Amino acid sequence: MLLANINRYYWYIGFILFIQLSASVMLNVDFTFVHFISFCTFIIYGIVIDNSSQQVNIFFTKRNLAIIVFSVSVLEVALFQLLSFYIDGDTFVFSKADAIQYYTIGYKMSGMSMIDGFHYMADILGYGFDDWGAFIWISCIFRIIPSQQFLSFSYCIIGTLSSLMLFDIGRNFMPRRYAFIAALSFSLASFMTSFYAQSLKEPIMICIIIASFDCFVTYTRNKKETYLVSALLFVSLVLFFRVPTALLLLFSFGLTWTLLRVKGLTAIVLTILFTVAICATPFFSSSYDRYLKGGDTEAIIKRKNKMAKEGGFVNQMADPIAAIAGPFPSIKIKTIKATPLYASGLLYRLLLSVPFLLGSFFIIKEKYFKMYPLVFFFIMSALGVAISAKGLEVRLTTPHLAVAYIVAFWFIAKCDYGQFSCKISPKLLHIYFASIALLCLIWNLR
Repeated sequence: MLLANINRYYWYIGFILFIQLSASVMLNVDFTFVHFISFCTFIIYGIVIDNSSQQVNIFFTKRNLAIIVFSVSVLEVALFQLLSFYIDGDTFVFSKADAIQYYTIGYKMSGMSMIDGFHYMADILGYGFDDWGAFIWISCIFRIIPSQQFLSFSYCIIGTLSSLMLFDIGRNFMPRRYAFIAALSFSLASFMTSFYAQSLKEPIMICIIIASFDCFVTYTRNKKETYLVSALLFVSLVLFFRVPTALLLLFSFGLTWTLLRVKGLTAIVLTILFTVAICATPFFSSSYDRYLKGGDTEAIIKRKNKMAKEGGFVNQMADPIAAIAGPFPSIKIKTIKATPLYASGLLYRLLLSVPFLLGSFFIIKEKYFKMYPLVFFFIMSALGVAISAKGLEVRLTTPHLAVAYIVAFWFIAKCDYGQFSCKISPKLLHIYFASIALLCLIWNLR
């Protein structure tokens, strides 16, 4: 079975990399602690995924999913924040710039009225509305308990809610076992639990993105307009976090709706008109240079030059690949930062990269229209990230990585149930997993 092989090679590759690269951290106490905590998350993640995959069907319920995701999230958040406090004396988990900014502004806004808060963000600080979402959310949490630990706790709840919605989406396309593991493997990926600990905006933004997909997929199933309106409302909320992402969601939903409702020349005309309408919005023009065009040309050149200095040819080649397959797991530690803590989740995501690509191919080939928004959103988001030379930035790739788990596990389920005419040979699987291991090793030794 493909799922069993992925889980097995997660252990093989992970153990080889962690053991082989452990010698590079032994001379620095702080490096050793970071490496140890990263290894702990590797073990926890592997045990949870492996054990859950082997359960009987009655195990795969929302209740069990919620219990596992919430309890493991709280455990890993505690580990990350204890590590951060030991090394840096704070609990921002090596994410000083954004995390501290969100914390300080959110804390200050929590003592203001909502009107004064908007005035403070827009007029005094000069933030555009696409930065408001994080500050409003954090200030609301701080109105209850002004504590970073309570904020991280609330993110564990948000992550649990996201996993339940991913489970709902997955159940429309695959057996409960695979929908359960898809939701579990994304929600407990170490980069997600790190975000909970760092108190960044990504967990709440990703939750809203997943909610929009949940509503839209439900609409495609029962054709109730209420769910379509709800999906669009969630898209409008994403505007307050990242405008380009909201536009890509709107385009993905609109294109899928067109293909579901009309055929032939009419579908082509409506698609063109819908594209023109989105491009004519002020939101599109404000984000064109920043995202769809790849950002400021000089900034892109600087990023590429920086990649060339830090990792040479390997970094430059890895960046566009990372936009699609997910950033590579950085197990070897060169400086104290959060990146090594993402390793276990990124390794599992990398193992899902080919199942996702093959799943996307078959979805388009077999015209599974209801899964089109997942594929459209991923492809366009990954393309934008790749063009702007930001594929190695986990925070920018995570929003579209969420939908990749659904597509990848849909393909895995089809393979395991023998629903494809073509079969994957064991020899080909061994070559694939060996290639993943080699890529990870090259990346860490660059």
